[in-house]
Order: sequence, then structure tokens, then C-alpha cells
Amino acid sequence: SEDGLFSCNSDNVEPASFTEQELEAAESEAVMDETFGDVDDIGFYAALEADNSGRLMEDESNPLRCADVSHDKENNVITVDFGEGCYDWKDRLLQGKVIITYTDRIFVPGAVHTMTFDDFYVDSIQVEGVRTRTNLADDTSDTLKFQITLENGKLTWPDVTFATRDADHTVKRIRALNPIEDERHLDGSAEGTTRGGLAYSSEILETIVFKRSCYPRRNFIPVSGVKVIRLEGFSDTTIDYGDGTCDNVFIMERNQRRFEVRVLRRVRNG
Repeated sequence: SEDGLFSCNSDNVEPASFTEQELEAAESEAVMDETFGDVDDIGFYAALEADNSGRLMEDESNPLRCADVSHDKENNVITVDFGEGCYDWKDRLLQGKVIITYTDRIFVPGAVHTMTFDDFYVDSIQVEGVRTRTNLADDTSDTLKFQITLENGKLTWPDVTFATRDADHTVKRIRALNPIEDERHLDGSAEGTTRGGLAYSSEILETIVFKRSCYPRRNFIPVSGVKVIRLEGFSDTTIDYGDGTCDNVFIMERNQRRFEVRVLRRVRNG
């Protein structure tokens, strides 16, 4: 959509087989995925920086580069303040605060990190909810495993339309020597409402994979994996993100009819 994080250009496979409501549900799900994935990165890097005594991680894709990060060690609170607004490495405008409370360091098995938001916006879309990350790993290896939940998640657009989401996912972060080679593997389910007010749910059928190495090419959607979207009053739709290629393309399929969607990044003026 024009004021969302994505605009979609369809390569005509069977576009007439999908309604505006179904496409809107797919977009709501995609925007939620990316936005709260970015929130997870903010929380993860803030925790890493706290572990490194306030030294900013030397990583060009660090979402904290334009933020003021403060650490209240006595109360176990990290505040990430983007102020009146600054552009991150994805060229997205971030505003407001992300507040993280924690029980222990991010790498400690059983540690719980909880994120809340204070007038936080991504490209003029307000982000609300409670995002909780629990470390499920039984060691401190290069593969980190977390349960990540979202309660009362809500995105509100400038035209006051909004989408909601509650989610429960398991996330594996596959860490490489160079952080840009990291991968994020996602399983689980979510439910909520679209911008049009319809109830929907989503379930990951095959693990969804994000590759950070795709990001410099402005490919921010998953590179592989399959999920199903169940929209109130409609047949199930599957979303297939492909074979691992950084191509910003996914396939929607319903009743054996397929619709290829190419995600176009909106570029800021000036």
C-alpha cells in the first residue's frame, strides 16, 4: 500500500483469484513480520551493547547507530531513544523510545528480555505492544534459540487505520564471524486483525529464513519458508518465500491458483 512499508507489484499469474482483503491480509502480515523483526534487532543489539559496557558494536547494520542508549544497571533497564527521529541503515525513519527490562544477560539460558514502546514510530507507523524474548538455549554456542511472544501488538498508520497481532514464535539466530552473514530462523504462529478489520491467523508450515546478507541489496523479506494465512470468510492462502534467493519475491497460492508478488521498497525523497 502507498503508506505502508511495502508496495506490491504483481506479475500476473492469477491475480483475479485473490481479493483486496486477501492481499491486505498478506501485506498486514508482511509489515508486522518486518517491523517486529526490526524491533527484535533493536532489542538484541541493545543487549549486546549492554554486555559490552556501552561500546557500540562495529557493525554497519547496527540499528542503534542513530540512537541514544542508556543503561540503568541497578534496575536492569535499557532505554533506546531515537528522539525526534533519525534514519537507520535501512533508510527508515525511527522515532521515540524502545524500553527493555531484563532478568539477565541476553546469552544466559533462561534470561527474559521484555520490550515496550514509548511513542515509537517506524516510517510514521506507530508501534505498540509487549515483546518478550526468552533464551531457550542450553549453552552459549553460536546458535541462539529464543521464544519470542507479542502481546497486544498494534501498528497504526498515519490515516489512523491499524492492524493488530498476538504471536508466539521460536527464533534461532545463526551467528557468523561476520554479523552480516547471520541468519534468523522463525517458527510458530500469530493471530490478529488486518487494516481492514478482518480477523486472521498465520502459521508457519516450513521454517522461515531471513538472511542479513540480503539486506545491503534492500531485500528484507524472508528468503525461504512457507506459512498459511487463514482469513475470516476466505479460503486458506499459503505464502511461499522461495528457495533462499535474495529476490524480494513471494508466491501466494489458494485453491491451486498462484499469484507472484514482488515487494518494492519505498525510497525516501531527498
